[in-house]
Amino acid sequence: METVTRDICHAVAMMDGGRSPEERQRQRDELRREWDAAMVYARERVLTQDRLQVLATEKDAWQRARTIRQYADELTSVVSTITDEDHRRSLSDWIGWMKSSADTIDPINEASRFPQVRTVDPDELIPTSAESVPAIRPGPIVLMR
Repeated sequence: METVTRDICHAVAMMDGGRSPEERQRQRDELRREWDAAMVYARERVLTQDRLQVLATEKDAWQRARTIRQYADELTSVVSTITDEDHRRSLSDWIGWMKSSADTIDPINEASRFPQVRTVDPDELIPTSAESVPAIRPGPIVLMR
């Protein structure tokens, strides 16, 4: 009976490419490690894209504020040359509003902080992960070649 059982186990192993159950488990474990590493990498890529988006938004706002201030400074140098009192007062009010507006949009005036880490939706990982693992979907590991 023991010989027959051994022969059956051997036949089953041969049907699976000759790999033993231990070898198949090692392969599954290796695939799981690759999957986990790919998920870590993909999540970090998504979070990096978030941070780059925040950086671009803040940089654009900072540049707008700086441009507005430069323009307001140029107009300030012209105010003293205006002889019409109503025009001078109107321009001074306009300059004051510009500077206040620049202060409002300037991210440097806010407590800038590193973007919060968020939960990444698994669907966000798919396009990023495809670069490191051929096909990644939540659930069972599926490698497509």
